Amino acid sequence: ASSRQTAGHLCLVAVKNGATAVTLAARRPIVRKPFDVDLQVVGDRRGEALSSFWAAPPCDRPRLIGRLRGGGSMAGEVYASLLRHAAARGDGELGGGEGSGGEGDGGEGGG
Repeated sequence: ASSRQTAGHLCLVAVKNGATAVTLAARRPIVRKPFDVDLQVVGDRRGEALSSFWAAPPCDRPRLIGRLRGGGSMAGEVYASLLRHAAARGDGELGGGEGSGGEGDGGEGGG
């Protein structure tokens, strides 16, 4: 298992290892995205974003990374797996609701 697991991945690991109830706490609604960073870093204009990152003083780079990553994002397949587990328990929902999908939802069958 990777040391870079997200909260969603850790919930799935807990369920897989026998946890009967798992609480995922989030400070904001969960946004489903195909990547953990904004598209400006992986899209056509990534060169501009990376150039500005490397031009920034090293002490400012963690703040820039935080802005690029945002927060509260979850890969669509992880979100779908959590929904399946919740439905199997009879909950059928995650805090954050279905309306919280972001641009490029990345849900099952999409992307």
